[in-house]
Amino acid sequence: MIQTGKDFSSYDETLISFCKNLLEIMHEGTTVLILEQNVKQALKIADYGYVLEVGQILHEGSVETMLNDKRVKVAYLCGQKQAKP
Repeated sequence: MIQTGKDFSSYDETLISFCKNLLEIMHEGTTVLILEQNVKQALKIADYGYVLEVGQILHEGSVETMLNDKRVKVAYLCGQKQAKP
């Protein structure tokens, strides 16, 4: 499990190196749980996600499912569909 102290939009060399290593681990088939408040950034590297609010799961599913869910888009993505890189 990884919990970032700052969101992925605040880049520095250490964080970039960390993310590269994380992506290698993920591509090898290891499951990684990332706790991140910046939904837009987290969905860029995720395969599956959960949206939690006050300890309750509001939504879960594949990235594609989340990007197409109106509630997720309005509440967390400023009403716009975000493209996965």
